[in-house]
Amino acid sequence: MGFRMKSPIERSVVRVDLALPQPQYGMKLNDFIRQLGAALSEVPAEFRAKVECDLNKYTDYDCPMADIEAWYLRPETDDEWSARKAKHAAQLRHAEESERATLAALQAKYGSARQG
Repeated sequence: MGFRMKSPIERSVVRVDLALPQPQYGMKLNDFIRQLGAALSEVPAEFRAKVECDLNKYTDYDCPMADIEAWYLRPETDDEWSARKAKHAAQLRHAEESERATLAALQAKYGSARQG
């Protein structure tokens, strides 16, 4: 019938964003580095060497600012995978129910006779 999503559902990777401190005006570099280290220590050891970051400089109200993002990729857990598969199955059920309702409405309006 209509729209179908890719199946079977394969495992994927998950992007995990780190909660990083944002540099504050007048902040001491040692304090900022300590806060970054604390954020990095929250990352599981097997992913620490793979943490990526993006630094962006911008101006806000004529003040120089910096935005810092850091993240790592990891395989999704069994629970995440199961939840994603369940969501996918629910979406398929919903799509089929919607298609059947549309078909029933059209048959009611135009009749169910097939013309060839």
